[in-house]
Amino acid sequence: MSWVPITLNLFVHVVMYWYYFQAARGVRIWWKEWITKLQITQFVLDLGFVYFASYNYFTSTYFPSLPHYGSCAGEEFAAFMGCGILSSYLVLFISFYLATYRKGKTASKMASKSMSKMSRTEVPTATETSEKASEVFGAAKETVVSTVNEIQKSASKPE
Repeated sequence: MSWVPITLNLFVHVVMYWYYFQAARGVRIWWKEWITKLQITQFVLDLGFVYFASYNYFTSTYFPSLPHYGSCAGEEFAAFMGCGILSSYLVLFISFYLATYRKGKTASKMASKSMSKMSRTEVPTATETSEKASEVFGAAKETVVSTVNEIQKSASKPE
């Protein structure tokens, strides 16, 4: 059954990249909104398959007395991540759809204004980004080491 979400994803991406190709050539596509609707439909169907597979995995593994359809060869981590990622994609695409196609011209003007602000924002260099990341990771490491030391001290104290 894994071929269904894979085929859906392939179909959506073929349509989407055809749109990008046409847009890059300067062709205005009237069905742009339908691509987003198609993507939302894909995620709803994909979620149905992922939730079904997750249900079968967990019932066959932990609750075999509950009704289920065979077992799943997947892993728990993959089940949780699949449900989480696809659910977040669905929320993001619905939000995008509502902001882009349902709010009229005000949403479009707000988006243009935001893009204009973003284009004037200075982008940090790779070196600046690396230095900032090192600072953040260093602070996180210190916090973790400090917390572990405190836990070890409290665990070694006699009660």
